Amino acid sequence: MANSLLSVNDLPQIPDIPHHPMGLTFPKRSFGEKNPVLRSFQAAWFKTWSFLHYDEGKDLVYCHICVKGFKERKMKSSTRADPAFVSFCFGFPLAVTRYPMFLQVTKGFCSWKDATRAFKKHQLSDCHREAVEVVVSLPKTCSDIGEQLSEQYSKEKENNRVMLIKILSCLQLLARQGIPIRGDGDDSESNFIQLLKLSGQGDVKMDEWLKKKTDKYTSHDIQNELLQIMAQHVLRSIAVQIQDSRFVTVMIDETTDVCNQEQVTVVFRTVDDKLIVNEEFIGLYSVDSITADVLTAVIKDVMLRLNLAITKLRGQCYDGCSTMSGSRSGVAKRMMEEECRAVYTHCYGHSLNLAASDAIKSSKIMKDALETTHEITKLIKFSPKREAIFRAFKQENDLESNSSSIGIRVLCPTRWTVRADSLFGILENYSALMHTWDEAISVARDTESKARIYGVQAQMKKFSFLFGVYLAELLLRHTDNLSKALQCDTVSAAEAQDTAAMVVRTLQTLRNEEAFDLFWEKVINSAEAFKVEQPELPRKRRIPSRFDDGIGEHEYHSEPKTYHRQEYYEALDLAVGCIKDRFYQPGYLVYCHLQNLLLKASQRKDFQEDFEFVCTFYKDDLHPELLRSQLSIFLHGIF
Repeated sequence: MANSLLSVNDLPQIPDIPHHPMGLTFPKRSFGEKNPVLRSFQAAWFKTWSFLHYDEGKDLVYCHICVKGFKERKMKSSTRADPAFVSFCFGFPLAVTRYPMFLQVTKGFCSWKDATRAFKKHQLSDCHREAVEVVVSLPKTCSDIGEQLSEQYSKEKENNRVMLIKILSCLQLLARQGIPIRGDGDDSESNFIQLLKLSGQGDVKMDEWLKKKTDKYTSHDIQNELLQIMAQHVLRSIAVQIQDSRFVTVMIDETTDVCNQEQVTVVFRTVDDKLIVNEEFIGLYSVDSITADVLTAVIKDVMLRLNLAITKLRGQCYDGCSTMSGSRSGVAKRMMEEECRAVYTHCYGHSLNLAASDAIKSSKIMKDALETTHEITKLIKFSPKREAIFRAFKQENDLESNSSSIGIRVLCPTRWTVRADSLFGILENYSALMHTWDEAISVARDTESKARIYGVQAQMKKFSFLFGVYLAELLLRHTDNLSKALQCDTVSAAEAQDTAAMVVRTLQTLRNEEAFDLFWEKVINSAEAFKVEQPELPRKRRIPSRFDDGIGEHEYHSEPKTYHRQEYYEALDLAVGCIKDRFYQPGYLVYCHLQNLLLKASQRKDFQEDFEFVCTFYKDDLHPELLRSQLSIFLHGIF
């Protein structure tokens, strides 16, 4: 046999510890030509020969200790590096000439019918004994050269380890609770150093450690490095959980940070074996632009880093902008071109918020009322003096009416579905606000504040403002109730569609003469109680020439009631149309079929149409016959 040396690059790649997959179903190999017998690796061999390392991809075993000894160049005799001899050491042949199926080291051992004999012989071989001595025995019995030369060095190294563990614990606590590490002031007064001092009270070693000038593992660079290591550990554990899920849903949203940098938030949603929904935040992804191709590349890159195949994607949840939901080149469309079962869903809450915003902004009378309301809330809530005046008048009104009304609430700057209470507060405190303006004008000193107060006072005396507040409160009250229903943890996609349809039907029932008359009478009575001006018709305006075809005469409203009736009907139509537009999405059709399939099966109804749709859409995700047999359990009332 040749004595050529075996290159380290020829050795198999192994981890730090042997791989022992105990629950794996090992593949079988055929042995023998006349009477072939199927044999496979046995997990019980790991207990007898712990040095075995199993390669799942190749269905081979290696001697982990011997491979490590040659990789670290610790084997003494060069003759033991002979390829045939090393083949014996790593591939475990009894003899190359006797068992030709044992190949070189890179081939490994797979002759399972001779496994126990080969393992025993290898365990007693000189090659294995030397590897055990240099890889396992010597490191345990021999200490570091520094420790051999100095006992003080050994104690110092042990103390460094203890201090580093305490530093890691404090840093982990701050990161876990979201507490700033530095805080205010210099580094000596930072939260991190103060926490170290607190945890080390009564510990002389910690006091001495913090008094050191250098080499105490508390610098900014080391803090960032330790935090990065912990973050990577958390991310890897999350990645393992996501990889164990059969299917995933991706959710992303983009925003601009304080540094004017576009950031993309990435979240994955999974369902575990116990049907518990988990949403895992992966991180923020910095991008130079938020075009559809860039955001699509971000999703693919994150899934690649997490070792997730596109074929596991079954859901997408983004906002409703054209970049995300565009029917031709949006992110959802691009992802569905690669995985057609990745159903796109626009967030319920965001859809409703946009629907309410579109409806209010499209109606001039409601838009003006909301803008004036916003100015009123700022004048009251952002001035302690004016709020004290308002509070005094409110208390007087509450004593007279023997009731307690709600206060003034600032309009939410982003969410439209929580503004009904703010409008209701204006209506409940209308009289108190009018008295507040009279008192506030007398005590105001700067002309800007007086001008703002005069402005809102003049608007509140107009009937159009009162009508707009009542109308906006009516519509937003229904959308607020819908928003609360959509935020329920147990609501399904189909249930959300049904709830939205119910709200639409409710709004449609308000579009009749009887409902408007009741609404009109309510506003008129309030106008008389608040001493608001009588309703008037708007100034007659000619139609722009570009819209005037010159065929018929211009028509104008004859009385204020007919004009406000038109505004009332238009507001209802806008609200109904916006909710329908925002909530009608193709992805909901799939969810409705899924829900109907289960409900019909449980109610013993015919579900063939929904069954065919679901099986056709999800293809090999479902086994049709197995699914039908499971649904028959509901059909025959076994549960």
